This record gives sequence, structure tokens and C-alpha cells, in this order.
Amino acid sequence: MLAERILKGVGSLRAEIARLLAEIVKVKKEIK
Repeated sequence: MLAERILKGVGSLRAEIARLLAEIVKVKKEIK
């Protein structure tokens, strides 16, 4: 179903964003 595919896409997008945020936080800590 299309709805299922969209939900999976949103879930993977959220995972990617969370990973990016984690990387940014790590870099900020290293800079300080």
C-alpha cells in the first residue's frame, strides 16, 4: 500500500535526521 510506503519513508527520514543531529552534537562538543 502507498500509505505504508510513505510511513516507512517518514520513519527512515526521521532516523537520518536523528543521526545527523547526533553528529552535529558530537562535533560541537569537540569544538568546545
